Amino acid sequence: MMRTLAAIRGDIRAQWPSIVKRARVRRGARKALPLNPTLLGTGTKTEKGEGLGYLTSVVYMSPAREAFGPGDKRTLCPMATAACSAACLGVKAGRMIMRPVKRSRLWKAALYLGARDFWRELLVAEVESFQRTAERAGLVPVVRVDGSTDTGEGARLVERFPSVTFYDYSKVPTRALAHAGDPNYRVTFSYSGQNASDAQRVLAAGGNVAVVFATPRKGVLPTHWKGAPVVDGDLTDLRFLDPAGGVVVGLRFKAAAGRAKAMRAAVLGGFVVEA
Repeated sequence: MMRTLAAIRGDIRAQWPSIVKRARVRRGARKALPLNPTLLGTGTKTEKGEGLGYLTSVVYMSPAREAFGPGDKRTLCPMATAACSAACLGVKAGRMIMRPVKRSRLWKAALYLGARDFWRELLVAEVESFQRTAERAGLVPVVRVDGSTDTGEGARLVERFPSVTFYDYSKVPTRALAHAGDPNYRVTFSYSGQNASDAQRVLAAGGNVAVVFATPRKGVLPTHWKGAPVVDGDLTDLRFLDPAGGVVVGLRFKAAAGRAKAMRAAVLGGFVVEA
């Protein structure tokens, strides 16, 4: 029998000091746990889906090595590059750079690393609650588990929640290709500048590839990349609505601070493609 959210959260709070100790993350995680720990949240881009009949919720944890101290080689994005890590949402763009949001990402990462069973139990309970909320509002429930990470945890929920649509981005090619036939899970491969052959393989197999272009915030995206048609991925974040069959999901480079300098670095690192 599934436990209530209150019971799960109570156990997390009670065991939090030992959870943080096992997680071995940056200082500050112990004080970052909120009164009602909640994994699912929203973002500016995901909110656009409501006008299309979808209610979206996302898990944002510390990306790549953000949760870890100097010299710690662990990562929550196994195929991350220096360029994509430097240009990640939590470093340069939008509300994700704010300190309270970083603290939120940190405690979620600490829970994931220090008590994976609790993390999964909490996520399942929240998705179940979120599904009811969406359906009461007459909206289709949509969940993105790897909002800022690349753990592949979303795949664990697909069969349990057949009426929920799941989607993720991933730089792991096998992950992007493995779920091509899932009716309620779409994984879009992410181009990093260092995985061109994998991107071509995904496109050839009929999968879609997300590419960040050095285009002004409201600028025009190229029509094709590497011979594949480009669709505008900034209109919504609902990647399961993209045409199937090998298209490029074009994204414009975003940065809230030092945009020009950040873009130059990202282009040099290969993560951002000059249009």
